[in-house]
Amino acid sequence: MRLTIELLQHPSPAELACLSKIWPEKASAGFLQHQDDIRWYVARFNQRLLAGLELQLRPSEAVISQIMVREITRRRGVGRYLLEETLRINPDIHRWKICSGHLPLSEAASQFLYACGFRLKNGQWFFSR
Repeated sequence: MRLTIELLQHPSPAELACLSKIWPEKASAGFLQHQDDIRWYVARFNQRLLAGLELQLRPSEAVISQIMVREITRRRGVGRYLLEETLRINPDIHRWKICSGHLPLSEAASQFLYACGFRLKNGQWFFSR
């Protein structure tokens, strides 16, 4: 099977179980709430979800938050592929921002974002086309 990136709109019970492995601290009900400005993109391999990210659409930019890869799948390029494909799938968005909340990103996360083409400016990570 091939790793695919897709927009997750109506997660099944099996997909919710996979999402709980990606985000153990997030309640599955959060994935079921439909909001017009929020999209969930996931990486799927062999019918299992391995990674995901939350994308919030704003008038002037898209904000990516909660990007996460299952711990057993990390360091294999899944997160990078998810991020690159999310950018490719949304060609009309020209300005991207990573939201880490109030917590600073780890050194590994900062290196990951830099390798994916994001740049740190005034304490926030941005990508522009």
